[in-house]
Amino acid sequence: MKASSLLQLLLKVAEKASVIAKIIRKEKPLVDLLIEEKSGIEKNNRFFQDFKTLADVLIQDTVRHYICKEVPELEASIYGEESNKFTNVVGESVVVEICNTCEETQQLLKTVLNGNNEAAQLLADAVHSNTECEYPVFDSELSVDINTSDCGIWIDPIDSRPVH
Repeated sequence: MKASSLLQLLLKVAEKASVIAKIIRKEKPLVDLLIEEKSGIEKNNRFFQDFKTLADVLIQDTVRHYICKEVPELEASIYGEESNKFTNVVGESVVVEICNTCEETQQLLKTVLNGNNEAAQLLADAVHSNTECEYPVFDSELSVDINTSDCGIWIDPIDSRPVH
């Protein structure tokens, strides 16, 4: 795979992630609905409280899904901070994943969102949309072949902690 192709793919999924984050950030009630406190092995012990949001989980799985769709050999080398298990306010645990169709993803998200079909539809549409943005044309230095088996990807979509 050409380094330029991988870089363009990463830019494309980053743009899709930003669309999802903007939708969630725009709706304050949606933000409040989508926060879960981490516990057990998921919790970072450096913090008294550690939270994950559906935005983190959904973006992480969206990025993973679309990269693996284009470069399947990277699947075992994509890591993220969050588990994709999310518990809604009524205590149901749901494994958040990107389904084959927008409708299936919407139904899954509707469960996480306590039946909020409008929010589930907005997010599913964003996940399954064809993201258009202006991608830079890379110079010849990035037209080299890279061995994707030597690559690894870490996903931590929305990290607002002051400690890095």
